[in-house]
Amino acid sequence: MAGKQVTELDALPTFTDTSLLPVHNGAGLKKGTLSQLMDYIAERFSNPNLLLNSNFKVDQRGRGTYTNNTTKPTYTLDRWISINTEVVYNIDGTATITSLATTDTSSWFKQILEHAINDTCTLSCNITAVTGNAYLYNQANGKKIVKGLNTVTLSYLKEASIELKQGASITIEWIKLEKGSKATAYVAPNYADELQRCMMYYNVVNTPLNGYFTTQMYIGCEALENMRTKPTIKCVGSFWAYYYSGNVKYKFSNFTIELSKYSEITVLSAPSGVSQQNMTVIFDKDSYIELDAEVYA
Repeated sequence: MAGKQVTELDALPTFTDTSLLPVHNGAGLKKGTLSQLMDYIAERFSNPNLLLNSNFKVDQRGRGTYTNNTTKPTYTLDRWISINTEVVYNIDGTATITSLATTDTSSWFKQILEHAINDTCTLSCNITAVTGNAYLYNQANGKKIVKGLNTVTLSYLKEASIELKQGASITIEWIKLEKGSKATAYVAPNYADELQRCMMYYNVVNTPLNGYFTTQMYIGCEALENMRTKPTIKCVGSFWAYYYSGNVKYKFSNFTIELSKYSEITVLSAPSGVSQQNMTVIFDKDSYIELDAEVYA
């Protein structure tokens, strides 16, 4: 007796993990489940990673090793916060996170999201070494970290985090946050693209800048236009202001610095006895302007 045509079948109200699908594997027609199909797709395709600097290669602060033995959140490798941990970027491209807790308390390594995810999402990471008790996301709602691939599915997320107990240490290759209940393949980001994205949150300026002065100096700074929001500014060291008839050296600590809405840095001082004119700012060695638009809460 001939089988039914597809158009003659009853409509499926909704898919479930056990829904059957016809599959031809080269040796005949077989049946597979929707769950099997989803696992197959997850292995070969990759959802976008919602985290920045997911393999820890961007380090604009340039220290390589960060030690924070306090409960104050402190940024380390770009976009990653340390709370009571030591963070070390290793020569093999991994990062080692070690708890500095001296009592039975928790230490953290986390990235705070600019916008919370109010939907099903999956956090995954690849661990090359682990000592002690550490948890992907947290101890209460996450999974205890083991060597290899770790995943946890969550329904609401404001941060991607790793909780470490006293004496714990992990070495991590990458971490991924994606929408959905399946952990899809990790794809390493392009370094140049990732650096540009990280510079929206934090940037260090130490290359020549152009501007002008009247009774104050107005220094153009293109980096300000690319920040995600108006940053706080920290100036270190000194600079030279070069103009047509001379130059003057200034220490940042000697005057007030302000940011305007016109992508300018305003210095409340200017060369004396000189008419207004254009200038170029040259930074001294180990001098810089730090622009911080990171997410702190």
